[in-house]
Amino acid sequence: MSRIDEILSEIDLDEICNQLTSEEKERIMKIINKKMAQNKNKRKRTLKISLIAAAMIVAMTGTVFAMKGYLDKNLSEQLGIPEEQQTEFADAVDMPICSATDNGVSVNVIQTIADTRTLFAVFTVDTPSDIQLSDEYFFDKEIFMPENPEMYSSFGFDIELIDADTQKYMAYIKGTSKNLENGNVQLKLKDLCKYVLDANGNKIRDENGIEATEVVVPGEWNLEWQYNSDIKTNVKEICPNAEVAVFSALGEEAVTVTDITLSPLSLEITYAPNNESYEIENILDTPISIDFKDGSSIQNEDILSDLDASYSADGKGHLYVQYDNIVNVDDIKSITINNSVIPVN
Repeated sequence: MSRIDEILSEIDLDEICNQLTSEEKERIMKIINKKMAQNKNKRKRTLKISLIAAAMIVAMTGTVFAMKGYLDKNLSEQLGIPEEQQTEFADAVDMPICSATDNGVSVNVIQTIADTRTLFAVFTVDTPSDIQLSDEYFFDKEIFMPENPEMYSSFGFDIELIDADTQKYMAYIKGTSKNLENGNVQLKLKDLCKYVLDANGNKIRDENGIEATEVVVPGEWNLEWQYNSDIKTNVKEICPNAEVAVFSALGEEAVTVTDITLSPLSLEITYAPNNESYEIENILDTPISIDFKDGSSIQNEDILSDLDASYSADGKGHLYVQYDNIVNVDDIKSITINNSVIPVN
């Protein structure tokens, strides 16, 4: 028996496993199963070393390592990813092991998926047995942002409970004023609160209509982990150099669409105004649709809140569209801007 085997034989694997949450165990097992399949003779050692390393990392506040693997079921449902495409998108998912605990409440990041302007993250909140999270609970302070937020003149974020049984949340960043750069993302939560309800289960409000709340668990949970904003799976870039008519304050004006980038999460149209006085934001009022091979389409009036227009240093305009559901780029037939159809070859 080698020295390393002697050391491993003396380690209590059950004790280490008890330090991990069920989500962390699941993520770790999915990764190390691949390693064990590659070398059957070293399965026991691989398993022990992997779990020991994971337990040490989880125990260190703020220390993170990322893995690739499965696509979370709830995230798939939220983004409308059909079952037959889930394996394909799993390769684009980061699974950081990142946790923070305060006053008996633990926040555990499960995975992230991102493209150039949009980032989704899934995390769980583990609470004491007498607290079952629901829509009645919320954090008094919620922040989800890329590192160096001052680099972006604007971006939006939201955090919502997507599965009460597993106390799982989804956080997302969208509509950044410039492309996300690969790096870290930060999740900051403070004071777990709940609404005060009357005997009928209705929220109690004061004379000004403000809802009464109470702090259930005071604390702060600050997490930071690395993400990759480059989804290489199923991305298409085309350079149509097509002149199209877009709306303006004066009626319609011509712009030249130079580039279109399609990803499973979003569409970005880059265009050069033919008139220097054209205001980029006017394109938001121009009818645009994403046309699919099955005859269906996504209209911009259906997703107006997920549209964003901006300038770049070269004077070009950029229209960014975030889909409500993840799409298969291969299913897109064309992009229609006003009455101009641009084929996606």
